[in-house]
Amino acid sequence: MVKSMSKKFNEFIQGDSGDLSINRLTEIPNINSPQPPGDISTWFLGTRAENGAEFKELIGKAVDHIIEYRQTYLPDDPETITPEVKSSPEHRAGMGALTDAYNKLLEYLREYATPYFSMRYQGHVLWDTTLPGMLGYFATMLHNPNQLTIQMSTATTLLELLVGKDLCAMVGFPSNNEIEPWSHITAGGSIAIIEAVWATREMKFFPFAAREALKIEPALLKARNIEVPIVDGSHPKLLEATSWQLFNIRQDDILTLPQRIWDLCGESEELQDVYSVWDLLLKRSLNGRGWSAMSRTCFQDVGDLKMITSSTKHYTWPKAMASLGMGTDNEIDLYVDADARMDMKKLEEALAECLENRNPVLLTAAVLGSVEESAVDPLESILELRETYRKKGLEFNIHVDAAWGGYLMSMIRRDYKFAEQNSPLFIDDFSRVPCNEHTLRQLQRIRECDSATIDPHKMGYIPYPAGGNLYRNGQLKNLTIYAGSYIGATQSIRPQEPSVAIYGLEGSKPGARAAAVFLSHQVIRPSVSGYGKIVSQSMFNTKLFCLRLLLMATEQDNFIMVPLPRLKIEREGSNGDKESYLATLRSSLYGKTQDEILADPEAMAMFREIGCDENILCYAFNFKRQDGSINDDPELFFKLTDLVYDRFHVHYYEDGKAEDIHKYRFFLTSTIFQKSDYGPTFIENYAKRLGLSKTPDSIKVLRSIVMDPCVSDLPDGGSFFDEIIETLRSNVTEIIEQNFR
Repeated sequence: MVKSMSKKFNEFIQGDSGDLSINRLTEIPNINSPQPPGDISTWFLGTRAENGAEFKELIGKAVDHIIEYRQTYLPDDPETITPEVKSSPEHRAGMGALTDAYNKLLEYLREYATPYFSMRYQGHVLWDTTLPGMLGYFATMLHNPNQLTIQMSTATTLLELLVGKDLCAMVGFPSNNEIEPWSHITAGGSIAIIEAVWATREMKFFPFAAREALKIEPALLKARNIEVPIVDGSHPKLLEATSWQLFNIRQDDILTLPQRIWDLCGESEELQDVYSVWDLLLKRSLNGRGWSAMSRTCFQDVGDLKMITSSTKHYTWPKAMASLGMGTDNEIDLYVDADARMDMKKLEEALAECLENRNPVLLTAAVLGSVEESAVDPLESILELRETYRKKGLEFNIHVDAAWGGYLMSMIRRDYKFAEQNSPLFIDDFSRVPCNEHTLRQLQRIRECDSATIDPHKMGYIPYPAGGNLYRNGQLKNLTIYAGSYIGATQSIRPQEPSVAIYGLEGSKPGARAAAVFLSHQVIRPSVSGYGKIVSQSMFNTKLFCLRLLLMATEQDNFIMVPLPRLKIEREGSNGDKESYLATLRSSLYGKTQDEILADPEAMAMFREIGCDENILCYAFNFKRQDGSINDDPELFFKLTDLVYDRFHVHYYEDGKAEDIHKYRFFLTSTIFQKSDYGPTFIENYAKRLGLSKTPDSIKVLRSIVMDPCVSDLPDGGSFFDEIIETLRSNVTEIIEQNFR
């Protein structure tokens, strides 16, 4: 029975090659089907709509399809809009009004819509969307399926199940007879995070639900002596274990409790199968009993339940603690190091304090690509520290917030099919992957964590909204089942119709987003041959842009430019001369084409370590005084940053109108780092590199998000970054001349 439970997800999915069916009757396209070689030029509309004719033709096919579909479905049915209706004055007037309003909308979009597709756009976390993503969304949108129930999404529920399986395969969550991972598409990373925290909270309290059920359910009498494995190595009886012990059981051991209880009790009038045990235990869960009742029996010998995050976390994490009733005061927010990565000394101190005060720890959230600093937390060290504290009796889940950075996995993920369970996950040689060694090591450890957030609508280049919530152990989703009989489902986890909506927070949700991710993943596999090409090019461009920024200021310029990411010699604490290092970068890399850099192993090794962990780059300018010294006044530095930012973001006026968006030759954003949030190490280091005489309470910086995967090398031998750098240089120079002389 263990196998059938762990494979419940697959009771509706057959065909490890990627085919999916319901009871082998309804087949859908194979997400693993062999595709002809493709490249970035075939996957996007193009910054100048170079693939416009092909896109128009394919969109036309979707329109033809929906017309034909409606005309051929039960063709004997009567028409409701007859030729007589269409010739009426009311119909002609209505269609005229529609056409007029539509034309005005197109004119409005033409004037005010953000040119996010441009090579000049380095604004927020979006760029162009893939052709298959747009086509999948558009074609499916015409059918308007709702994932709430498969009866409203007879095609797209299946697509989402398969996409979820594909996301788990991309990161390498193991699939075997013991554990089957699970994932589904959410409205965004925020929903995914709250869902993951909710499910983890319910898992943490599930042993208490089992204890309560064992006490009062006669059907479970034979299991009352069941023992539970605590991480410190002890095996107390569940009914005799302390609260501290029950809070410190591994997730996988907790999720096997219903199966173990069923094995002890066996089939009876009250228990038909293991799902009956799940139902009895879920009635006593925190979801069912509520905080008041649960608290009276769960916290006798322990303190408050804690969650650990770093200061680079997304703002959704405290929202999750608040909305789930655990309280933001119980979120332990750790300072970061000089590279904006979680400070491991701070984490160890926090865990030691939790152990001493007997505070159970729900989870530790590791950020794999923060959306401000573009930093990757040291996941490998967090995993190692968990093993250390397990031996001391403290257990916690690890969630990887890879909403931004999850698709970086495709740079090193081998091409795969679902049937290839035991094949190597990663490519053999990382030397040509434009990513620093630290980030590459962390990517390989995601599969060892308990849950993850990965948003296809970010680095998957999918139309909004398409977030992603992934569980290494798919049974975790059973703890968040909510359904209604009118959608063909009940509160029981017993397999019924395939569903993605009964798990988690959302109810109604568009099937079009599942189709968008499915078609994009089918055409552009999330591995080295597909998304790996897009993401690698984006990372290459980020490092190239950082290199150009590093080398843009000369002795003659009236400014210096300081990127937030430290140089390699600075990260290593080397005594090497910075100017000498920059000179080496200039001689080895400046002016080289991408092919030339890739062909030179030594140059590529240097290039990989330039800049941030991912592809969001923060940087700032400071001005030189008349005598050539660097301004050390934080207030004047802030003023300069504001003035530079003012040149590169759209302004809205009191009358609600926006400035002409087409006059902007470059788009970026800004952000502020607060000392109270980040801690002294991070702020002091950057303030010192900027030349400031004292450490301010906050530092405002410029922020470029380089999602553009277009090759920056131009046919004439130049680079498009020449244009961007010159735009920055001329504006910064002018601002300083006008305001600081």
